[in-house]
Amino acid sequence: MQKTVLILEQLRKNNPNLSELVDNCLEQMDKINTYQARHKSLIAANEAIYLQDTIDVINESERRMCQNFRNIINCCILIENDNGSVDELDQDIISSSMSDNQEELNAVATLLKYSVAYINNYNRNGVSDRSELDAWLRVMKASIGGENNEKN
Repeated sequence: MQKTVLILEQLRKNNPNLSELVDNCLEQMDKINTYQARHKSLIAANEAIYLQDTIDVINESERRMCQNFRNIINCCILIENDNGSVDELDQDIISSSMSDNQEELNAVATLLKYSVAYINNYNRNGVSDRSELDAWLRVMKASIGGENNEKN
C-alpha cells in the first residue's frame, strides 16, 4: 500500500486539482491500516490465535480496496500533468471505487466489533458462542467470492 500512497501523492503534486480526491483515498487507507493494527493487537493481547481467520478476511478487504485505488489512479493519470479538472475524471469509476471501499471499511469495523464481543465473552465465561462472528465472516467471504466471480 505504501507504493500506492507515493503514487497518489505524486498525482496530487502534479495536479493540485486532485487534492481532495487524493485526501479521501489516503483517509480510507489510514482507516484500513488502523483497523488492521487494532485487530492484530486485539488478537495478540488475548493470545486469540483462534481468530486468525478474521485477519485473513481483513487482508482480503485491504486487497480489494487497493484494486479500487488503482482504478482511481488510472483515471487520475489521464489528467495528471495538464492541470485537468476533476470533472474530466470518470466519475462512475471514482464514485463506485470510493463507495466500495467505504463498504469494506464498514464491514471490517463490524468484524472488529464482533471479534471484541467474542473475546470478551470468551474471557468472561471460558467459552463463547462464535455464531455472530462466524455469520459475519460468511457474509464477508461471500461478498469477496461474489465479486471475484463477477469480475472473472
